[in-house]
Amino acid sequence: MVRNLSIPAVVILLWGMHGRALGADASSEWQGLVAAAKKEGKVVIGAPPGSDFRNEVQATLKKRFDLDSEFVQAPGPNLMSKIVAEKQAGAVSVDTFLVGPCTGNSLLKADLFEPLAPAMILPEVRDPAKWFGGHLWADNQTGKNLLYSFVAQVAPSLYYNTQWVKPQDVSSYNDLLDSRWKGKIGLRDPRVPGGGLAMWAFLLDLKGEEYIRKLAQQEMFVGRNARQIADALAKGNLSLTIGVGYRDFDAFLDANLPVRHLPTLKEGTYVSGGNGIVGIIKGAPHPNAAKLFSIGC
Repeated sequence: MVRNLSIPAVVILLWGMHGRALGADASSEWQGLVAAAKKEGKVVIGAPPGSDFRNEVQATLKKRFDLDSEFVQAPGPNLMSKIVAEKQAGAVSVDTFLVGPCTGNSLLKADLFEPLAPAMILPEVRDPAKWFGGHLWADNQTGKNLLYSFVAQVAPSLYYNTQWVKPQDVSSYNDLLDSRWKGKIGLRDPRVPGGGLAMWAFLLDLKGEEYIRKLAQQEMFVGRNARQIADALAKGNLSLTIGVGYRDFDAFLDANLPVRHLPTLKEGTYVSGGNGIVGIIKGAPHPNAAKLFSIGC
């Protein structure tokens, strides 16, 4: 399991593995893939917002393979809505993507994805023993190996406003039921893929239906725009948030606004695939470049 490791770090780590393989005895098939990707000229990557990951990947692809890359960045559900609409219109523009496990798995029946296992050309890549934790497929219920999970992380999913809450006020999930937080909790909508759904499912499994009913009676502010919820917390309109991730709080933390993430509560938390689920779109305009990127992830 990889804990608290950012996506850029994971990508560079794994590309480093392939770099050693290339320096040893790269197969002719691999060389042919690299040549075909260079001929296509670029890869279009759908990814979550944020400049760190984009900058790292663009620099690595250019340096190692002389391959340009274009990024389409949006929250996972928004990105996949765009991909689905384009697919239905017969105008695919995105080659490959990174999303969360909830988002990817919700679209398995949409016939959007190419099998990813055939892109694992090098023996070092195919061998699960060479990978920390072995090969992890996000769609492991289907057996089709369409979505690959290369990240496992424990990411903060409960944040608080330091002007209204002290960390010791919320040391257990039971503390979220305190009447003083009524109307003061923001929740990312659990009815759509994302951190809200993951956290809601975790709490349901951990605490049961009666707890969920009581939590729902807290008159929470429920929204699908995670940045809007984060902004409300920073302004003090909310005291706590559930299911809003660190990417949406980065700007507020950098500005030293009164938001912090709660320490892990006494009941623990869940391990997430974060935005570390990679896949290739069927009918991608740059299919070889898509494989080259996806193998690196």
